[in-house]
Formats: sequence, C-alpha cells, structure tokens
Amino acid sequence: MTVAGITTATSIGVGNSHSCARLVGGTVRCWGRNVEGQLGNSSTVGSAVPVNVTGLTSATGVTSGGFHSCVTLSSGGVNCWGRGDLGQLGNGFRFNILSPVVVTGLAGAVAVDAGRSHTCAVLTGGRLRCWGYGEFGQLGHGASGAGLIEDTPVVVNGINMDAAALTWTSSDPSIATVDASGRVHGVGVGTTTLTWEYDSRRGFVSIEVPEPGLAVGVLAGALGLSTLARRRRPGR
Repeated sequence: MTVAGITTATSIGVGNSHSCARLVGGTVRCWGRNVEGQLGNSSTVGSAVPVNVTGLTSATGVTSGGFHSCVTLSSGGVNCWGRGDLGQLGNGFRFNILSPVVVTGLAGAVAVDAGRSHTCAVLTGGRLRCWGYGEFGQLGHGASGAGLIEDTPVVVNGINMDAAALTWTSSDPSIATVDASGRVHGVGVGTTTLTWEYDSRRGFVSIEVPEPGLAVGVLAGALGLSTLARRRRPGR
C-alpha cells in the first residue's frame, strides 16, 4: 500500500502505532496514533495520512520508538517529541511534548535510534550517548534497576572509540566520501561500500545515497544503529 502524499522519502522510522518519514529537503511527516504527541504536529489528534512535523526543515535522519520520535539535524543536534514520561525525549523533563524539542547537551550527532522508552545517539568520533528508561541496563552506563531514568544523555561505557585509531574508506568516492570522524557526504546518487578499521578489526557498511549533498552518519552502521534502515526494538 502506498503512503498518501509521500514521494521523496529518504528514511523512515516505525513506532508502536505511528510512523515518520524524512523527506528530501529535510522536512519530516508522521502518521498514526497521536495520543502522546508522537506525530509532532502540536496536536494529540491521530491521522491516517501523513502530517507535517512542526518546525523541522533540516532533518538528516528520523527514528521512531514506542510512542516518541527523534531526528538528527544538519547542525549536529537532535530533536525529539511525543511520549516523555520516562525521559526518552532527553530534554530534562518527564512529560509528553507535542512538537520537537532539543535533546540537552548533544553536539555532533550523526545518527539517532529510539527504543520503546529510551533513545541513543552516535556522535562524531564514535562516541555514544543514551537517555530514557534504564531498568535493564539499556542506557549502557553501568547502572540498572527498576525505576532508573536518565532524562538527559549519559555516556555509554566502553564504546567511545578513539577517533584517531579509527579509519574509514569509501569504495566509490564519486557516490559518497567519508572523513576521519565517520561523517559521510553524498556526492552522487547511487550505492557505495564503506570500510572501517579499528584495532585490527574491520567492518563494512553499504549505503545508498538518494540525494546528492545529503550528510549520513555512518558510524551508526558500524555500531548496529543504521541511519538508513530503522528497526523498532522490543522492550523498554
């Protein structure tokens, strides 16, 4: 079934009962349940067709969790909206927000991925930050337990890679180039394979560039958090 009115999507996020798409040009549209404000259009009325997320014009990627959604921005920041009772919006508060708000303290974000009630972002240099509900240790900062909530980003232990020791190459620089920090710049439309090497380990991630000039955070792909293909993770 074709989603009404969507013809230039570059990435998609699927939540429990809603979906969002990032479009060419940096806008985002969402549809589905909206009781918690997860459509981001300053309303709580659900929609069976895509509606514009309020105020977004520079999104580079989108993800949807249980009842919230987030985007990375061309500035390197992250915005989130929707259900926020467990800190999953990362803005220091624990209530629902009906339009995008800034995640506190993030700079250089190249990818974001949302779980049911927590969210994580990849920053330049391979650093990771997570926020939200952490009962089962899903924030990665060494703590867990019933009722554990971090409503602003915390450092993920053991995965903050030494950027100087991490190298990247692109199999086809005419499609996309990649710098030392892992940030990819789309040059032409097509597919290329990126190779990363770190401490005698090597990995590969293939990316499709649908739009010349699009910035894509490929470090996420090496760490299992693809900016191009989102998967909703079960559990809180």
